Amino acid sequence: DYPYYWSDRIYETTGRGGFLIHPKIVGLETQFTDDDHLRFYTYGDFEQLFSIVDYYLEHDAEREAIRAAGHAHTHANHTYLQRWQTILNTLELEPR
Repeated sequence: DYPYYWSDRIYETTGRGGFLIHPKIVGLETQFTDDDHLRFYTYGDFEQLFSIVDYYLEHDAEREAIRAAGHAHTHANHTYLQRWQTILNTLELEPR
């Protein structure tokens, strides 16, 4: 019910090299690409979630490729320094 609002745990998980399956939230696709950096599922669709979990438990190489790409993407685009720069730019303030 909250488009463009998600937890920093997405950045924390991918930034630490974790494989992430997360509910699709409107706007999140502007930050991460489904099936490239992480996997989205429809919130509340537990059948879909279980299917995705089962799939990636059986497909180690695909899971590892997504995990590694998400990790690299987060380090290249979503560090705390970059997040704060975005905030400052949004507020139109210059960093010191």
